[in-house]
Amino acid sequence: MGRNKYRFMAGIAISSVMVLGACDRGDVVTEHVGDESPTPANTPEEADPAGGVDEPGGVTFGFTDFVVEAEFAEGEELYASYEEERDQVVAEYRNDLEGETFEGNEAWDELEPVIEGIEIDPETPDEEVIASVMDAFELGDNVTSLTISVTYEDGTDEEYELEE
Repeated sequence: MGRNKYRFMAGIAISSVMVLGACDRGDVVTEHVGDESPTPANTPEEADPAGGVDEPGGVTFGFTDFVVEAEFAEGEELYASYEEERDQVVAEYRNDLEGETFEGNEAWDELEPVIEGIEIDPETPDEEVIASVMDAFELGDNVTSLTISVTYEDGTDEEYELEE
């Protein structure tokens, strides 16, 4: 009886590892983030093991976590998220106005030119952060609510809000 118990438990453990290994993190960016990389990655297995950023820890853009949530008068929403997680970059982008939803590399392709144009730090006045993000994302005048959450490279967490 004891041997069968161990075989059963070993089978459960192996099955669990296989199931977890098959999970896909579609929101993980496998392209190099920052200056151009000589060989872009096409799958998570090929991703840069150093995190895929030129300088991890928020040095590339000045922040490690950046989330924008906007609501528009027509009921549409925009959601954008960039996060450096341990050895990976995670990106998501949804724009109801354009009917677009992206994760991972596709999201990064949409977000990279926008994020590169945003120059903010913990000392930037709230109004300037909001204006910079609205300009970069080309949000226009139909925004009824805007929330920006940022974790800067020094670990400072800030949240900026605009209610119309």
